[in-house]
Amino acid sequence: MKDYGKLRVLVLDKDASHRESLGLFLEQNGFEPAELEELDRAIDLLKTGRYPVMLLDLDSAPEAAPFLVRTVCSIDDDLCVICFTAQPTVELAVASIRNGAFDYLTGQ
Repeated sequence: MKDYGKLRVLVLDKDASHRESLGLFLEQNGFEPAELEELDRAIDLLKTGRYPVMLLDLDSAPEAAPFLVRTVCSIDDDLCVICFTAQPTVELAVASIRNGAFDYLTGQ
């Protein structure tokens, strides 16, 4: 069986400790994470087509979440965007899914 390497996952989170913890968890579980704070840099990396999965923190700007999700999903039709938040609302969940997110996770 051909080895395609580790699955690359892009993590976008403004909180450095959350971003680093998530990156470490992913790495320990066989993924290749790229941890970013800035949306512009994330968009540049997504355009390379090397990241099939994105974990997207919505806590930093929940009011902009629909735009943010729509923006990253429009870059690649095959991109799997998983949104997460510690401040869940039904409206935010619905808006995320309607704008292209694969899943919406809650937690702290």
